Parts: sequence; C-alpha cells; structure tokens
Amino acid sequence: MMPDYPLGQTLDFKFTTRQFSTGATFLLAGSPVVEVYEDNDTTQILAGETLTANFDGIAGLNNLRIVATGGNGYEVGKSYAAIISVGTVDGVSVVGEVVAQFSIERSPALRPTTAGRTLDVTAAGEAGLDLDNTVGTLAAAQFGADFITAAKIADNAFLAVNFGAAALTAAKFGADFISAASIADNSIAGEHIATGAIQASTFAADAIDAAAIASNAGAKIRGTVTGTADSGSSTTMVDNALTQADDYWKGATIRFTDGTLSGQSRVITDFVASSDTVTFSPPVTTAVVTHTYELVDLCPDPWVRKLGNTTYSASAIAQLNVGVLGGKISGLSTTTATIRDVEDAANLIVATVDVDGNRSAVTITPPVD
Repeated sequence: MMPDYPLGQTLDFKFTTRQFSTGATFLLAGSPVVEVYEDNDTTQILAGETLTANFDGIAGLNNLRIVATGGNGYEVGKSYAAIISVGTVDGVSVVGEVVAQFSIERSPALRPTTAGRTLDVTAAGEAGLDLDNTVGTLAAAQFGADFITAAKIADNAFLAVNFGAAALTAAKFGADFISAASIADNSIAGEHIATGAIQASTFAADAIDAAAIASNAGAKIRGTVTGTADSGSSTTMVDNALTQADDYWKGATIRFTDGTLSGQSRVITDFVASSDTVTFSPPVTTAVVTHTYELVDLCPDPWVRKLGNTTYSASAIAQLNVGVLGGKISGLSTTTATIRDVEDAANLIVATVDVDGNRSAVTITPPVD
C-alpha cells in the first residue's frame, strides 16, 4: 500500500543500488539526480529534493529527502513517484528507476489537524472523542429521535462533576425537551437530588405553571390515592384495590368525594391489608357503600392527630381550640360545665366538675369536618 502523508511534511526514503553482474550493493555514481512526477503529469518537481548517495558511508545505501510543501509544488489528494533521471551503477545507467512512491492526504484514514499529533485508539479499534477540542456546536438535527435511550446510558453516568458551573441553562433546552414520555416512573428519587439543589433561584419565573403540571401532579405531591369503595359502614371503608401493608394509612385522612358523603373527611385509625379495610373516626353521617374517596397523608406529625388515646383530624383539633377560646360556656356554677362551638350549634366539651372546678369526667364531641 502506498504510504500517505500530510502536506508540509519532510519525508525520507531509503533505497539500495546493486551491481548488475553480481547483485551486490554498489555505489550510485555519475552525479545522480532524482526527479518527482505527480500522477500522470510529465512536468517534474525538482524543488525540495536532496539525494545522498553512499548514505552514512555505506556503499549502495542511498537517502532521498523530500520537503513536501505547497511551495515546492506538492498538492493534497495527489500521488507522486520519484525516479532517477541521472546516474549509473558500476558504469551502467539506472535512469528511470523508481526509488519512492507516496501520496499527499489522499487516503481516507483519520488524521489530526495538527501535524505530528496522533489519534488515540483502543485495542478494540475505538477512537476517543475530546469534546473540549471539537469545532462547532451540537444542533438538534444531529441527533436522531432515539439518540439517547436508557440502554445507552450506564448507571450513575451523570454526576455533578461531569457538568461545568451553569452548564445547563434555559437556552440549552428545546421547548418540549422534558415531557412525560421522556421520564420513567420513579426515575427521580431523593438520592438523585443534592441538598439545596432545588431553590427559588433555580427556577425561571414561568418554569412551573398550569401547562407544565399534569392534572394528577397534585396527587403525587400530596401522596394521594383515589378510588371507589366496594362496601363499608359509618366507620369503615373497604376497597379491594388497596395493596398497601397493615397500618400503612393509619393517621392519614380519608375524604369522600361524591354522593351523600361528599366533602366529609375523617382520620384513619387502622388499616387491615388482608381485608383492604380502612377504619376511621368519628363516624360519617351515612354508611359507606360505593362512594368515591381520596386517601391523603396531610398530617405528618403525630401530635396533630391525637388527644390522649383518641385520634382527631387537624381541623377538628383547631375547631376544639377555637370553641374553648371563643365559644359559649354554661353550667360553671353547677356540676356540669358545657362548652359550645363558636356558632352555638353543638356541644364540643361536657365536663363533670365539683364545687372547686375539678373535672371528674370529660366528654369531647369533635366537630364534623
């Protein structure tokens, strides 16, 4: 295969001359001259050529140096042959002998843009790409529809150290770059977000609006499950579609969303997985049948769920406090003290007291949410 070189290189070619009668190496004599032909052109290139016969004092070893620059007449994409135009070996003419052949940037092989640099290639024949030294930018048209898929990205491929400061800006993303189809379920977990990564300055003024949030996003944020009851009572709801473990929903809130129970919320006191039964308190106004509902964990702290051993919703506790502070009170001079709600519609607390005001029994009737 003919060797191929970049334009501008200085090339050295060794060749041997031999005595015709014996075949032994022999001095190239007769004031030898070498000329170079380009492809099928009959005009020789004479500039930039140096022939050294008897190279390093070795008879028969010759060196031809060619400075293959554009100024000397060499061109990209052309092939060249060097021949002896003047010279003899042991008195016999060797004019016309080809002593070197080469081309200038005619081969399709990859080559560095800067002379003398090399391309790193692995044992498997794969060449590396240094993005810091690429020319131009990556445009949308250069990526296929499935250019980046889950199978092409290794686990833990994206780390903070892989991104420069402020590398991801609004201008880098297309209008529909992040869509529901682009994100797998459960793909973004707490371990993927560094402490303090999400803050007000991270979001543009219009980053999160109604169009950007799916209709069920609120349910995901609140930890809401919706469903339709199969059966129940005034204190229980059964739905065979529930798959959580025992007591998973204990302390959460059930809110009914249709029929005679629409808008009524109760605190869940028990959940039995084997029967898919939710137990709540206080009772609703009518028995649960096939009502629709929401299960929402709105009260993450136990202290807003219980007074003593009884579980209440945060709303019920708030209304009890308001009643004690601003509701009507009667019977303080008797053995039965009564505290009404602020609307004077129902008793909230009825206490049995002695002449000193000491309570011996207390009945709390929480308001209906």
